Formats: sequence, C-alpha cells, structure tokens
Amino acid sequence: MPAHKGLSTGWVRVHVQPNSVGPQLDAQPNPAELQTGRGSELVRYNDALVSMRVSEDQAVLYSREGKMIQTVIFDLDGVVVFPWRFAQYLEREHGITRSATRDFFGGPFIACLRGEEDVKDVLPPFLKQWKWTDSVDDFVRHWLETENCPDPELMELIQLLRRNGWTCGLGTNQERYRAQFIRKTMSFESLFDHLFISCEMGCMKPELKYFHTAREWLGCPAESILFIDNEQHYIDAAKSAGWNAKLYVSFDDLFDDTDEFFFTRGYRD
Repeated sequence: MPAHKGLSTGWVRVHVQPNSVGPQLDAQPNPAELQTGRGSELVRYNDALVSMRVSEDQAVLYSREGKMIQTVIFDLDGVVVFPWRFAQYLEREHGITRSATRDFFGGPFIACLRGEEDVKDVLPPFLKQWKWTDSVDDFVRHWLETENCPDPELMELIQLLRRNGWTCGLGTNQERYRAQFIRKTMSFESLFDHLFISCEMGCMKPELKYFHTAREWLGCPAESILFIDNEQHYIDAAKSAGWNAKLYVSFDDLFDDTDEFFFTRGYRD
C-alpha cells in the first residue's frame, strides 16, 4: 500500500491487496498505536494488521503478478493529450491534409525530435508547398496552442498517484519549441516528477537508448517502471528495455481489473 502524502480526510475502510504495488510502509505499525472508531477498520497488509488513514479520493496501481512498480511513465500525444488536434485544424482551416504533411513529419522533422535541427529552420520550404500564407512563427504558435489539450481526468489521476507515493513521468518525442511549451506554458515540469523529452536526450522512442537513458536518470531498476503508451511499437521497445508496459486504449481502460496492470480510484471493496 502506498504512503498517503498530504491526505487529511477521515478514517475509511480500505482493502489492501497483497498484489498492490508502489512505495511501501517504512515499518510495521505498533498495534497499540492503531486508532479505531467510526469509519475505521483494521486491514491486513503483508501479513500485518494495520489501520490506514486515507482519502476516498485516492489512486492505487495494482499488478496481478505482484510486481513492485515505483514509477509510471506516460506518453504525451494520444495519452496525456488528446490526439490529432493540430492535424484537424490544418485540414479544416487551411486544407492541408495529413498526406500533404507526411514528407515533413517523416523526414526533416525527425532531426528536430532528436534536437539536431530547429523546426523553424526546416519548415519554410514545406510551408510554401502547403500554401501557408502566414509566418513560420504563426505556424508554430498555432501548433502549440492547438495541442494544448490535456485530458483533465488523466491529469487528475496522475496527481493522485503522485500524492499517493508513485513517481510519475512523461515520456515523449518532441522538438525544442514544444518541449519548452510543455514545460512552462502547460506547467508539466511541476505536474510530473520527470520529463523525458527526446530533443533534450538526443535519442527518441522506440530506440532502446531512449529507455536506457531514462532509466539511468530515474536511478531505479527497469523492472520497477511501468510505461503507458498508445503505440504498440513503443510498448514493444519498452519491454525490450526491461520495462513493464501497458498499451493505452482509453482512460476507462486504465481501470480494467482483468488487465495485468490496472488503477483504482477511491478504495476497493
């Protein structure tokens, strides 16, 4: 059962399962110090009876195989942020289709994701081809603002996990302007414990170097990390690096207790 940092509500009934994962209690409590009363209950945890003061507004991560996960790394686009907003904007407002932008995003943009090129330097010939009439700065500004659409439910879950003792990070391929936008304007450097952004690391998903570098920065065993992404080839790469991984389908799917890893809100009956 994770430590509950900063929670200050009443005593509630909590069923702590042997396969819950996360930070552990520092020591077994002294039975003489256990509090009782209305809404409280002794519960069994690792063969010890304990009473926990927790909030109903909490989040817990479970593993069916009893794996001890300390850190959860979330992908950005398609997981933390709703996907394809800028692509939809370009097609709707400017008639620029995804097929028209494919050569850019599959070509020179890759070097931008590695931090090797500046996106404002490589965009101009493509903007001319797409008949974009505004400036490069306007294009990038629309890009950043349109993609500023995090999933509020998932962001709430992440903050609850952090308060409940898990380390939460962001693992994403981004160029430098959006990296700065994510850090500062979207305040993600305060909403996550770690940001693993490709242009700042010099490597990108699905390269094994990306996952090995992130693990080194975390300073924890690979098997204690859970990676959540909506792209199967990134999931496969994370597993090849020794991480645990869960394919993201939807927010509700995170709570599917038939999966190997699943989350709960409140407390489990």
